[in-house]
Amino acid sequence: MEDFELDPTLDTRNLRDEFKGLSNEAVKNNLDEKRVSLEIAIENVDHDFNVGTIVRSANNFNVQAVHIIGKKKYNRRG
Repeated sequence: MEDFELDPTLDTRNLRDEFKGLSNEAVKNNLDEKRVSLEIAIENVDHDFNVGTIVRSANNFNVQAVHIIGKKKYNRRG
């Protein structure tokens, strides 16, 4: 999928309609251009589920970075 563009009606990837049919690299470049200059810090979160939810939400809003602060270990798989 990297070297060619797909027919948007045949693209089954979980993407917004505006990105359907584009290569993965083109999607990443477009998102980098529109990235929000916002960073989120998470501190003293009790459960892994909360961390995963916050990271997924930040990704959805195209934030620049998420920082997890604290000594508690968490499962990176969410």
